[in-house]
Amino acid sequence: MICKGRNVKQRQKLHKTGWGGTWLLLLLLSMISFGSPSFGHEAWLSPQAYIKKSDMSVRADIRIGQNFTGDGLRYLPQKIATLAFLTQDGQQVITGRLGDQPAIQATAPIQGQNILIYQSQPEKIVYQNFDKFADFVREKADESLLNTHQQRGLPEKDFTETYIRFAKTILIRGTDAPGLADRYSGMEVEFVAENDTPQNDAPHNKDTRPLSFRLFYQGKPLAGAKVTIFEKGSDGKISTENHRTDAQARVYLKPKSGHEYLIDHVTIRPPLNGKNPMGAAWESLWASITFYYPQ
Repeated sequence: MICKGRNVKQRQKLHKTGWGGTWLLLLLLSMISFGSPSFGHEAWLSPQAYIKKSDMSVRADIRIGQNFTGDGLRYLPQKIATLAFLTQDGQQVITGRLGDQPAIQATAPIQGQNILIYQSQPEKIVYQNFDKFADFVREKADESLLNTHQQRGLPEKDFTETYIRFAKTILIRGTDAPGLADRYSGMEVEFVAENDTPQNDAPHNKDTRPLSFRLFYQGKPLAGAKVTIFEKGSDGKISTENHRTDAQARVYLKPKSGHEYLIDHVTIRPPLNGKNPMGAAWESLWASITFYYPQ
C-alpha cells in the first residue's frame, strides 16, 4: 500500500530525475502498487464523479482494497490487459501517460450513460501456509475447494495462486440522453446491469425499484455464485451484504438515493490446461461493478 507521505516524496523525485530515472521509479511504483497480496482485496473502478452534466471528462482510479477503501493504482500499461469504454461498435481503447494517477483520464465517447471496463494482466501470490488460502476460499468461494486441494495432491505451503481482475463502472456524462445500456463485454467473469439506466432511474421512480445484475462466467450465466454487495452512504458509512446468484444468475438490490455501490465476486479454479505459465496451483478471477444512485 502507498501512504500519502510516500506519494508526495515520489512525485518530487519524478520531477527531479531524467527519463531513465523516471523509468526506474515507475518500476518501483509498479512493485509497490501491484505486488501486495490479493487475499481478501477487492478491485474496482472509482470515478471522481459518476455523474457530470457539464462536460465529458472522466477521471477514475483503479482501486485495490477492502470495504470501499483502497489505494489508487498508477497508469502502468504493462499491467493492463484491457482499459476501454464500451460503444455500439465494440470498444474504445483508453490510453494514458506512464505513471498517471488517477490511472484513467479520458473523455467519454457518448452523451448519457457510458460503460467503462478494465482487465488486469495476470499477477501471482505465494501462500506460505494453507490457513490463509483456506480463509480466502471460505470468504469468497465454496469450502469444497479445500478438499479439492488435497485431492489434487497440492502442497499445504509455498504454493502459488495467479489472479486476474475484471472491473466495470457505470457513468453519466453530458445531457440526459439515454446513452449506452450495459451489456456483456466479453470478459471472462463479469457483471451486467440489466436495468437500462440505473442512475437515470432515480429522478423518475420515487419507489426505487430493485436493480438486477447478472453474473457471467465464460459467456454463460453463473448461478449459485457468492456475491458481496458493498454500500456506501452519503455520510461515508459502509455496509455489506452477502448473496448468491439465483437460478438465472441474478442478484437484486434496492438502491438508496445518494449511495454508491460495489458488487463483487471471485471465481477460484484450477488453472486451465496449457494456460499456466506461472506454475500456479490455483487461479482466481475477480469481478466487480460500481455505480452511484443519485439523490
